[in-house]
Amino acid sequence: MDTLSSFIPATIADSPLDFPWEGANMHIGPVESQTPLYSALLGKTYNGTVLIAAGVAAWGFQRLRGAFRVENSMALCEAAFLQMPDDRLIDLDALRREITPDEPKLFSAHRNLRELLGDALHPPMWSGTIDQPVSECFHLVHLTRHLLDPAHRSLFDSWLVALVRRLDASAAHPPLSDEDEDPDGFAEARLRAFRGRPLPAELLEGVVPEDSLATRFSAFATEPRMLANPFIHAAVFREIWPL
Repeated sequence: MDTLSSFIPATIADSPLDFPWEGANMHIGPVESQTPLYSALLGKTYNGTVLIAAGVAAWGFQRLRGAFRVENSMALCEAAFLQMPDDRLIDLDALRREITPDEPKLFSAHRNLRELLGDALHPPMWSGTIDQPVSECFHLVHLTRHLLDPAHRSLFDSWLVALVRRLDASAAHPPLSDEDEDPDGFAEARLRAFRGRPLPAELLEGVVPEDSLATRFSAFATEPRMLANPFIHAAVFREIWPL
């Protein structure tokens, strides 16, 4: 089974898609307040944060799989992992041209998921900064929960709590310091520390031993997988391979 969906209940798409819909960005939670969920998502490396975002979006895409072909959207989740070593690898040009309309409901919901995950991965928003896409991840959680029926929402909540705990152990970002207020920017080593090490998709399912993280990631981010993913710059990959 695909690592990017094996942690999601097979029954996720069985119930009717009868959730209410008021339009794009109307079901993404509060935008100017720090809730307990938001606080729980803080403190991870960039790679840890996008791992959560990709896993959450995968729940949403799988929920909608009865209405759409979701292979391309699942490839976007995969690309979140493949670009972890170097954000030059990610190619979001086509995705950034997509529009998220308010209707029809299912199309709007699907595009909303893609837009939020794309924002979490968009290099101009995150390169050269120690900031993390916590807001994008937070909004993905709210949107995905809105799409789920009550039974699967409860399963999703339990999965997310466990995942956040795993990432607190495996992908905590360095403590903030006075140097992070430097108006001249951040040293390359500091940026790498906040981006963090690449993380394997198996963390979506359960605990991965610390000494296996690198080898598990390498086993996932293979040359054939990189070249087959529509969101990876093939030319850039060939230029910097091996990673």
